[in-house]
Amino acid sequence: MAVRRRAVIAFAVLALGLLAPERAPARQRPPRKHSHLIGNRHFEAWWWVFAQRAYPLGYVPEGAKERALRQIENAKANPRTSPAAPSPLAAVAGDAWVNIGPAPINGGQVGATGNTRPMSGRVAAVAVDPTDPSHWLIGAAQGGVWETRDAGANWAPLTDAAPTLATGDGALGFWGALSEVFPETRHQRDWCHKTANLLDCLPKAVQPGAKKAIFQITNAEDKAAAAKAVEEFVDTYGLKWPKAAAKIVDDQAELLAFYDFPAEHWGHLRTSNPIESTFSPVRARTNVTRGAGSRTAAFGMAFKLIQAAEGSWRKVNAPHLVAPVAAGATFINGKLVERVEEKVAASFSRIPIHNS
Repeated sequence: MAVRRRAVIAFAVLALGLLAPERAPARQRPPRKHSHLIGNRHFEAWWWVFAQRAYPLGYVPEGAKERALRQIENAKANPRTSPAAPSPLAAVAGDAWVNIGPAPINGGQVGATGNTRPMSGRVAAVAVDPTDPSHWLIGAAQGGVWETRDAGANWAPLTDAAPTLATGDGALGFWGALSEVFPETRHQRDWCHKTANLLDCLPKAVQPGAKKAIFQITNAEDKAAAAKAVEEFVDTYGLKWPKAAAKIVDDQAELLAFYDFPAEHWGHLRTSNPIESTFSPVRARTNVTRGAGSRTAAFGMAFKLIQAAEGSWRKVNAPHLVAPVAAGATFINGKLVERVEEKVAASFSRIPIHNS
């Protein structure tokens, strides 16, 4: 009886194995010739990517990449569109699905600059007013922030005229990419990096005085006073140490750009420390682990570390002034001089605008 019972169980297991649908193994192991690399995180990441593409044959067929590229080109050349697209509700209710958008636009928001790369119009964030179900805000990739007060029948852009500013050091790649993709974005050079580079051009004996002179530039009452402080710096140090003076004079417009924004935000804008501080826990962790192993693991680790660190963050100074800046208000020497209600009253008349 025991022998017969074992035979029945073995037959049942075999039958279930044969009838079970085929599926990818949980983890394909590398061939024996690569066994000495098992445990190396770089090899493991590469092997994982390869195994997804090689299943179920165990290898990538010759010409597979070329065939995939041809399929992409054929799909672009022969889009599945209907000559007369019905309404969105009809498309949902019927059996046939019709593409009603959004579709990539050549050039996107920067088509006027000659850039012809297709830019997607996906929506990255949605917010609905809890007190008014017809009042929505959306954030679109490459499209800014949009608002509707009639449940989507009409939309108004909120950030088309927003004065944008990018803060960074002298990395040429960053500024080159910014000028190509967002040519209208203004540049603000990081004063921390600029100060360190400038002091390297001076003897240690005069560095304390130079630091005080730089402080007068970065903490001036207004832009005119900052420009005068720059002249005084050049008069004091330019004759003996022209390289040090040139580091300020050559980038003066970019170094003083923050004065055209709310005075309460100057401390945030003149350095990249707010961004670097955000990623400091990520950098500290990756220094210990010597990398994250894979792109997916890096994203996950960075997200969780920043999520844990945000509990100790504080708001930017004067957060109520962010809305006027985003709405296109004009600031001179840190003070609001132009209100924007008249420009966009029809679009977002209920957005509060505060004087600084």
